[in-house]
Amino acid sequence: RYNNFTVNSNGLLRFGTSGISSSQTGNGFPLTAANGAILAPFAGDIRTSGTGKIHSLVTGNAPNRKCIIEFLNMGLGAGSITANGTFQVILNETTGIIQYIYGGMTIASTPGVSGTESVVIGLSSDNVNTKTLSINHGSFASNTTIPATKNNYTTTGNIGSLNSAANGSRREIKFTPP
Repeated sequence: RYNNFTVNSNGLLRFGTSGISSSQTGNGFPLTAANGAILAPFAGDIRTSGTGKIHSLVTGNAPNRKCIIEFLNMGLGAGSITANGTFQVILNETTGIIQYIYGGMTIASTPGVSGTESVVIGLSSDNVNTKTLSINHGSFASNTTIPATKNNYTTTGNIGSLNSAANGSRREIKFTPP
């Protein structure tokens, strides 16, 4: 278990005291993670919009706390500054369960959506096979080999399998430890 984490605006979270580079995206995932495991709820060339922010909150009481990290109003797509993506990472203290929760998720009509716009959804404890897991968000099939599954976008609009703008019907990806 870890006591510290860092995040970047490209949708990555690294456990431990070593910071994650602000320029690191989903390209090259999994990262060498000798200094901490990596979570990738939506790792790509994204950024905070004018109304966006990345913030965290701890709820509950020990030993049943939850740490919620929210990427609010992120600009999805290369060069996008439009507030069109919100997602959360929930870390459950006792169970070790990791949840990715998705709100409104839309690729804006910006430059960069050209078939090479891609994101990685997954996690990694090292950059070798069996220590990484990536998800195809269209089929929700998992991949434990390298290279990681990349989810490519060639058009703008809602990301159908992740977009869930209504409370109570959010898309969730859950990782349960053995």
